[in-house]
Amino acid sequence: MAVFQWDHGGSSFETAGVGQAPMKILLKTKDDKWLLRRWFEHHRQLVGDENLIIFDHGSTDPDVLAFYREIGDRVAVFVFDKNSIDSVHNTTRFSSLYRSLREVCDYFCFLDTDEELRLFDEDLSLIPNEDFLDTVREAFSQGGAFLPTLWLQNTHRSENSFLMRGETDLLFALKWGKPILRTAHLPEGLINHNVQVAALTKHVSCFGGFMVYHLKSLIPEQRIAANEQKLKAFGLVPREATAYSDEAGH
Repeated sequence: MAVFQWDHGGSSFETAGVGQAPMKILLKTKDDKWLLRRWFEHHRQLVGDENLIIFDHGSTDPDVLAFYREIGDRVAVFVFDKNSIDSVHNTTRFSSLYRSLREVCDYFCFLDTDEELRLFDEDLSLIPNEDFLDTVREAFSQGGAFLPTLWLQNTHRSENSFLMRGETDLLFALKWGKPILRTAHLPEGLINHNVQVAALTKHVSCFGGFMVYHLKSLIPEQRIAANEQKLKAFGLVPREATAYSDEAGH
């Protein structure tokens, strides 16, 4: 299994054999045995195995580590040890990462394990995966530092039904979507969500159709574990604390 420790002092991409390509899709994850394979299988169809990069926040789950062994010859996996799980989205604190991204790609998107990047046309029909990269290029050809995506929240245990009850939900989806960014025009600061990037640069492309499915209500056990990890990472609960869920997912 080829798992690398992220080196803030140099370009770890070269060590891991990350090659040049138009776009990279990055994953921030920890111990998500429920959705990791699904995330991988979906996004490899958009950009190819070799253009997926995983940033792991210290997984110990045997199923997750076994999966890394399975894909280790095709996908670069890095472990990062920053105290905050969101530091990896800060172009100043993780400057070596974003400097390295400039060397290997023109565009990138950073997602969580329960998020899936998708592309739709004006009629809300899903655009074929093989047309994804060409559409990204076309969208950026109009200028702009980033493409906003709509962050769609799924309904309970559904992977095809999403909440959009009016203007409030639409504004929430646009505000907190995960941006597709151009490496040549990265701002300094936190760039995890559309609203954060928009606060740092006004060079936004208005090309629509890019959406991120947020499958936070698909598997209750996954969501409970994800929230537990965040609470521990931010120091809000003790590291030894555990969450409880019954058979109904409560």
